[in-house]
Amino acid sequence: MVGLNNRQRKHFKLKLYHKYITQPHIKRNTFFSIVNKKYNLSGTVGGCEDVFEEIFGDVLLSRFYPSSFINQTGMKHCRGILLYGPPGTGKTLIARTICEVLGTQPKIVNGPEVFSSLLGESEAKIRELFIDAELDEKNIGEDSSLHVIIFDEIDAICKRRSANASSTRDTVQDSVTSQLLTKLDGYS
Repeated sequence: MVGLNNRQRKHFKLKLYHKYITQPHIKRNTFFSIVNKKYNLSGTVGGCEDVFEEIFGDVLLSRFYPSSFINQTGMKHCRGILLYGPPGTGKTLIARTICEVLGTQPKIVNGPEVFSSLLGESEAKIRELFIDAELDEKNIGEDSSLHVIIFDEIDAICKRRSANASSTRDTVQDSVTSQLLTKLDGYS
């Protein structure tokens, strides 16, 4: 049995406590092969159960419905999640925990590591991060596996862009920010 979270239920105007019969898009045991059954979510990140419920509802549930149901309801696969807040609130821990629960290996990028002293190298590093996801999307389409890229300290990459860059560093940062936004826009 797969359910919708409250926000999805309201969005698709489905009534609470009513049964809607759909045929599963994937085999019944595939869900449990994706989600690690032995994983104790409550013992990992305290006080974030609502956050996990919303994230799993947004990211995972749409992947388990048949395509006919998705087309009929207008549901779309989630293409990205932005966790934001002050430092030390557990954003990276939540992202890593979700990857661990799903059994997927994330690409973790620390903001300052993106920059290089060679011209164009920083932008190339941004493009490299998305290559696997783009190839899967091109070859497999909607059934491609889940790709997770965690940008830690993204504020080091995405500073406010300026109309008149006063230094080479400003120009490089503007270029890297543009490259990242272009890649993210392709998955929104």
